[in-house]
Amino acid sequence: MFWGYSPALDLLNEILESNLKLNDDENELNILIIGASDCRHVLKTISKYYKHVENYGNKKIKLNFYICEVLLELVARQLLLFLIAFEPPEVLGLKEKTRLFMEVYGNTLVRPKTATYIYKKTFQLIHCITDLSYLNRRLPVINLNLLKYKERDSLETIFKFWQENKTFTVTQIWNKRLRQSLGVRYDSKEGVYDWDYHMKLKDRPDGSRINSREYRKWRDSGIAFTWLETEVSETNPTLTCGIFRYGDKILHYGYLGDIVNGPYIAFGLQCEDDEMLKTVNGVYAKRATDITERNLSRLFWEIQNNTAYVHAKEEEESSNLGVVITELTETSVKVNDEPSVSSNEPNLVSDIGDVLKNLNIKETYNSIELLPDISIIFLPLNAIKDIPSKHNYQNYFHLIWLSQNLSKQFSPKFIPMVKNNGLILIENKLYIINLDKDEFDKYPDNVNDIFNSSSGCSYYKKFDYKKDNYAKLTVERK
Repeated sequence: MFWGYSPALDLLNEILESNLKLNDDENELNILIIGASDCRHVLKTISKYYKHVENYGNKKIKLNFYICEVLLELVARQLLLFLIAFEPPEVLGLKEKTRLFMEVYGNTLVRPKTATYIYKKTFQLIHCITDLSYLNRRLPVINLNLLKYKERDSLETIFKFWQENKTFTVTQIWNKRLRQSLGVRYDSKEGVYDWDYHMKLKDRPDGSRINSREYRKWRDSGIAFTWLETEVSETNPTLTCGIFRYGDKILHYGYLGDIVNGPYIAFGLQCEDDEMLKTVNGVYAKRATDITERNLSRLFWEIQNNTAYVHAKEEEESSNLGVVITELTETSVKVNDEPSVSSNEPNLVSDIGDVLKNLNIKETYNSIELLPDISIIFLPLNAIKDIPSKHNYQNYFHLIWLSQNLSKQFSPKFIPMVKNNGLILIENKLYIINLDKDEFDKYPDNVNDIFNSSSGCSYYKKFDYKKDNYAKLTVERK
């Protein structure tokens, strides 16, 4: 929940590697993403579009991403993350955009500046879901037309809760979750963190690229990404679960997400720059936080400029600390404090009303212009049950991506939705370190059970569940 457990994929590259060919009259690729929890695959695919144009004979290809989630809180978070990712450079610089995205994505506590940004953007997100014509101007790539009215109403409730954010004391909730999960081991929790890291996570492919200190920091506080020059102190309201309206109040179930595996897998394990993966005395010189920052910087740069990202070496040399052992600072926590609404917070109650009025004004600028023609379509929550019976989706998708936690809900009824020679990618449970070994060993059999001999599916790459992030299948019809 809240983040994925497999590295971000360039889905266009997956399609090209499988030798799936478009018909001469086709100029669109339809991709269904089920239960990804975040927007990593969409952003990675958009960022690498410039590399693949020539592979389609320089024909302009439209990309249609259909997003299916089971919780509206995940939809709300993705809308905010897309908003951040597509902000124009005059609004958010590259470095600030990257760190802002990382904090919202994986930190229970964020900088005051980040809290202020979230607070301001909730007003714009409410405008987006209540006025689709405004959404079409402000974030034209996002399509919410298929959501039900009650789902859009619930999204508005979620964003209003993010604004108020008075009852979500994430540090207390996190500590309570730790006590419940560890039980009598709570007093020796540091030993539990070390055991999980050295005996489980570190042995997974590239798992040692996650620094043991940053992993322990996250396990203890929920703060995944830190920098020496910044301090986090404000609650991240986007990690609230089960938000609902009860009379004139908005209630919630607190934080029900992951407290074991961590948000490092999506962007923090692999990197195109070899210097980010160097070791010193057998220890990786860079943290997963540093790798994530580099990958997201490249991703946002390539989305904005449609060219390859080249990191400035002089900047790298001046900021490279190497393998430095430092004590992580204690986290300053403010309980029940609302984020400030501006850098010059007004002192008078009458002025606060004016500030809120100004925040509620619709922003007039647009998101950055993207190279490919893109549509990101959010499906209703019950789509995973209903979509296989929809006639208009039969023989429609070129690729279906399925998360490991929803694999049991996938059935052969989905196969007719995939085009001939289309792809099905099923996420592996490789980085679910708290999974029972017997259950993990049975996962390949569970995947095979989904596809019987009559379904026409076969692996186009051999699946090694102890090494591979995905089971990759193709649909072949006679």
